[in-house]
Amino acid sequence: MVSGVLLLAAIFGGYLLGDALLVIALLLVPVGMAGFHLLQQHTYGRMGRAAFWLVVVGSMVMLLSGTIFLKLGQQAGDLSQAWPPLGWVVVALVGGLVSMLGGFMLYGEATLQAKVLPPWCGVAFIAAPPFGVATSILVFFLFSSTTFSEVSMFVVFGVVWLR
Repeated sequence: MVSGVLLLAAIFGGYLLGDALLVIALLLVPVGMAGFHLLQQHTYGRMGRAAFWLVVVGSMVMLLSGTIFLKLGQQAGDLSQAWPPLGWVVVALVGGLVSMLGGFMLYGEATLQAKVLPPWCGVAFIAAPPFGVATSILVFFLFSSTTFSEVSMFVVFGVVWLR
């Protein structure tokens, strides 16, 4: 729940405070997933464990690669000089995002099969990633802003974590 609040607060936190809140929120995602994992680990089998690790590793890769991306971007006055390492960081960032989103969806399916948590919890894990991505794309086309677009996806996850 704290991660959800921080994800929502990151929108209004400004540049530095918003980034700091986003980092803390991404650090708390694996903590929240560990709680769900402890509740269901004996009932959902390999798929649930694999999905859990996809979310955990994906969020950590996103956090690390996002931090490196911001640092490289700030250090290089000319982004064309920083492009080779920056390109690999972008690949890692996208890979972490795909891992996390796919992991959430698989974890939702495992949650529905485990029948330990209410069904809405599994549905929320399944629905949040595609809804978040769709919202992000829609906001980008409406406002032509990558900042609002990126933040809108995290808003969806923040609301789901608050539930």
